[in-house]
Amino acid sequence: MHLCSLVTNFLVGGTVVATVSAFANYMHPLAGAIWWSFPLSLLPSVYFLRAHGKSNHYVSTFLLVTTYAIVLLVATTLVMSYYFKRLAPDDPDWWVVVVKTVVWWAVMSAIFYGCVKAVGWETAFAVEQPTTPA
Repeated sequence: MHLCSLVTNFLVGGTVVATVSAFANYMHPLAGAIWWSFPLSLLPSVYFLRAHGKSNHYVSTFLLVTTYAIVLLVATTLVMSYYFKRLAPDDPDWWVVVVKTVVWWAVMSAIFYGCVKAVGWETAFAVEQPTTPA
C-alpha cells in the first residue's frame, strides 16, 4: 500500500470538504454548492488510481461510471434536504437526519446495483482492456 498517496488523497479530500464548508458558511450556501459541484473530489481519486498503475482507459471507465452514479448523489441530497427542512431550526438531533439519509443511500444503491445487474448493463461498467494493433 502506498501510504504517501493515501495521505495525499486524504489531505486533498479534507481540503475540498473544508473549502466547501467555508464557502457555504462565510459566503453563501450557493457559493458552497457551486464550489462543491466542481469535480475536486474526483481529482484525488484520479491521482490515486494513476499512482497505483491504473491505465487511462481504466480511469476513463471509472469517470463514466461516476456520471451514472450521480443519480444516487442527487437523490440522496434531495432526501437529506427534505429531512433537514422538517427539523426545527436548532434541533440538536440533526445527526438522525444523517443516519436516515445513509440508510436511504444504502437502499437506493442496492436498487441501483440490482437494476444494473437485472437489465444487463454491467458491461457498461466493465473495464475492457484496449486492444493494441499487432
